[in-house]
Amino acid sequence: LMAVTTLSFDIAVLELSLPLWVGATVVIAQKQDSSDGLRLLDLLKEHHVTCMQATPATWRLLISSGWQHEPRIKALCGGEALPLDLAAALLNRCESLWNMYGPTETTVWSSCAQITQAEMPPGLSLPIANTQLYVLDQQQRPVPNGIAGELYIGGDGLTHGYNNRDELTQQVFTSNPFGTGQLYRTGDKVRYTHDGRLIYLGRLDQQVKVRGYRIELGEIEHVVVNTLKMIENGCVIYNSAKKQIVLFYEAKQEITAVDFRNKFSKLLPKYMIPTMYIQKN
Repeated sequence: LMAVTTLSFDIAVLELSLPLWVGATVVIAQKQDSSDGLRLLDLLKEHHVTCMQATPATWRLLISSGWQHEPRIKALCGGEALPLDLAAALLNRCESLWNMYGPTETTVWSSCAQITQAEMPPGLSLPIANTQLYVLDQQQRPVPNGIAGELYIGGDGLTHGYNNRDELTQQVFTSNPFGTGQLYRTGDKVRYTHDGRLIYLGRLDQQVKVRGYRIELGEIEHVVVNTLKMIENGCVIYNSAKKQIVLFYEAKQEITAVDFRNKFSKLLPKYMIPTMYIQKN
């Protein structure tokens, strides 16, 4: 198994632990290898890798670097939604394709689905062992197939809550009305299809995922409005087509993108810094 995930990202748990549990070998890629498609492809071939887990962005990087059919590996895709076009491209290149889903609060993965065709959006499939998935309305009642609701997760993988953040813990963890223990409110909008597939529809709040990182757009707006004195007003959106965080702003003076990035680099993690800046007249 080729490990390409930084240790600060929760899905690294699978990459380091699973090979040990099943008697396999883990090859740990350096950062300069995992961010360079050609170098990563060379590593896959050199070590005869048979399995790799990565975000959609890394899989696209590998494909754009010339990966065709060798090596044919078991591809685990997670961290953000698996697009239909990427699923089709991977199915032509890998031995098998799996769509992984799960928030950090449920110990990384809660469900996995083997994708065998790319004629419909990839589903989330059934929960893994000792995990329960519920699609509920605002009164925490189950919704019929075909109706959208919020995904709640229960089971052995749930964390006990957030460290020193009791108020947030109480907001998103609730007692399980269908059994014992707690349920975690994911904030993810989903629905069951009439044939029983679970489909991800997006977020119910402002949270987005960019390159696997959870980002609250409201946090960026707070920094813009309350910290940057030269900004009178600001709105942050996520362009899902171009995978860009975009800042629309009002200001009495001209501000360059370089000025913004210099300011943001001191106030925000790198993955939260907008990549496009548009001034409203």
